Amino acid sequence: MSRNIPCTVAVLTRNSEATLARALESVKNFDELLICDGGSTDRTLAIAESFGARVIGQDKNFLAEDGRIQNFAGVRNQTLAAASHAWFFFLDSDEYVSPALAKELCAAVAADKPAAYWVPRKYVYRGKVVDRAVTYPNRQMRFFNRRTAASFIKAVHERIELLPGTPVKELAAYLLVPMEDSVADMKRKWRGYLEVEGLRSPVLTLRQWIVGALRESAVAGLYVARFARNIIFYPNSTRLPARFELARLWYQWEAILTSLSRVRSW
Repeated sequence: MSRNIPCTVAVLTRNSEATLARALESVKNFDELLICDGGSTDRTLAIAESFGARVIGQDKNFLAEDGRIQNFAGVRNQTLAAASHAWFFFLDSDEYVSPALAKELCAAVAADKPAAYWVPRKYVYRGKVVDRAVTYPNRQMRFFNRRTAASFIKAVHERIELLPGTPVKELAAYLLVPMEDSVADMKRKWRGYLEVEGLRSPVLTLRQWIVGALRESAVAGLYVARFARNIIFYPNSTRLPARFELARLWYQWEAILTSLSRVRSW
């Protein structure tokens, strides 16, 4: 694979020293590594510098008082505006690109046919790639030509909004997503997402809450069905421990309960 692939890789950081080097090592052949930092006080910036990354600061308008991001789309749009290349790929500081995915990205950039790409994701737990999980298939639109993109939207679980008529394709290789060490760590991160959702929609009508509760319940039901399927039909596959899978149901339940407190007439 050639070096200096003409593509910008954008990463959001805040005290990310534990995982950033692995993330940047996996994309070191890309021409521009762009770090959007939220005031790191550890070795994050030194690690970024060692990989030749360009660093910009997260706009305080998109941050909570404690420095945590409360508008992920806003911060992602900062990286989109600052990118030097037409091709754009983004990953989180705890993720990393497999060699197979790096080759696919390189080939797409070389072909230079403006499009947007779904990127499959797989979890890694204690060094092993997870074959079966209740959230699979898990894909996100992480790679696109900026000429096809309008902007990032949604304060949490942000996504790119494409221009009409944009060709949409899917890559075959996986982006690797290491899991937290414990369910407690995972829940701590999810509580942050729920807090951002609350800031985004501080007041709901009863009808909005019912629609949301039904949606979350349907997702929980799907996860239960997949959990049973994986145990019955794929007993020898590499799976997450049951406590991690069942914690997904906790998130749906918490989403329903926390949104209930925001119903206007409550």
